[in-house]
Amino acid sequence: MKIQNNWAKGRMVFLVLFWIAQATAATDQPGWKYKELNALREMRKNLKSGTELRVSVNRIASLNGQVIWVGGSYRTAAQSYRSLVWRSLDGGRSWSEIDEWMAGSEVCEIFILDEQRVWFITAWSVEGSQAPYFIFRTDDGGKTWRRTETPMPSGIVTSLSYVTDFFFETPLRGEITFVSTMGDMHTYRSLDGGATWRILTAQKIDPDRDWTAGPSSRKGQPTQRLRYKAVPDEEHHIIFVEKYDPPTQEWKRVGYLPCLYELNGDGLSPVIKRFTPPQKTKP
Repeated sequence: MKIQNNWAKGRMVFLVLFWIAQATAATDQPGWKYKELNALREMRKNLKSGTELRVSVNRIASLNGQVIWVGGSYRTAAQSYRSLVWRSLDGGRSWSEIDEWMAGSEVCEIFILDEQRVWFITAWSVEGSQAPYFIFRTDDGGKTWRRTETPMPSGIVTSLSYVTDFFFETPLRGEITFVSTMGDMHTYRSLDGGATWRILTAQKIDPDRDWTAGPSSRKGQPTQRLRYKAVPDEEHHIIFVEKYDPPTQEWKRVGYLPCLYELNGDGLSPVIKRFTPPQKTKP
């Protein structure tokens, strides 16, 4: 009986130690942030300190004109270096980059549902947007972010792809459509706010057609959203952010961003720190 008890105790100790080892191994597994930072470090090895990087703006979005989101990338002369997400809380007068790097070399899409819920799509880009894409979501206006559990689109992708439509009807229900250069169109649906996605439709299409120009299938979304564009000023190394004014049918400047940076160690330093933009002269 004593032998059996000792065997049982020994077995229990072994199981406890095994579970602790498994839990420790699980927590020590490198997460997506570690992998993304590793990829960025590998790119950094090929760039000298002092290398100039230019800001490329891909998307500008806002619901109320006060909180404005800008997504894009820092680029060398040859390629994208890393993604960027800027935010203005005062209609474009001042800007700051969000604390958490969104991974990837560029932000290619932004969708805003309300003042608290915003989604971004990032990807590593080499001569075009290349899968996998990752979707990030905030529920608190940008203080914290969550990423999709799996890369998109699912499965093995052997061609360049791009996003033609991306939206959320509710905080939980959303859709995203990818088109590949080989003529494949895949639409996915999420019912948990973008954490996971399932294939909705798959079809063959004409890859030479501009599918980004087609009508969106969005339901329940505002038909009129604020329109913005980025206008580079190479002479002063800045990018003007302009907003479309429907009554006058004119684009009006609301702010500007520095567009030229230098690599400084592991960080970036703007070349132009202070600037008074030139005033538009009336004809």
